[in-house]
Amino acid sequence: MKVKSCDCCGNCCNKIIIEISNIPSEEERIWWETRGCQVKDNYVLIPFPCPNLMGGSGMDGKRKCWIYDKRPLICRMYPLPESIKKLKAFGIECSMI
Repeated sequence: MKVKSCDCCGNCCNKIIIEISNIPSEEERIWWETRGCQVKDNYVLIPFPCPNLMGGSGMDGKRKCWIYDKRPLICRMYPLPESIKKLKAFGIECSMI
């Protein structure tokens, strides 16, 4: 996978996508969905942005990470193929792919 440069759109941080160990049962899927989440295979999209994402307040209107220099490992490792797979599962665009 060839990595392009980031345009700081914030799409990767605007909604949190977690991977759960197994594809959820119908009961588990309903539990997630009644809480406003989306489920695809064994991924759950939580419709809340990362709390460290500040929205469009820069001169360029792009979203920035408040803790970029100290961000978690999962954020530092982006874009891993697994991260891209999660974004694509929910139709989320990324300039880096």
